[in-house]
Amino acid sequence: MPFEDRALNKHLILKLNVWLDNSA
Repeated sequence: MPFEDRALNKHLILKLNVWLDNSA
């Protein structure tokens, strides 16, 4: 479970970074 949580968090952070880059 913790491993999947880390993978999900990493995925969400990646999406957030892409979204911020696109909106900048």
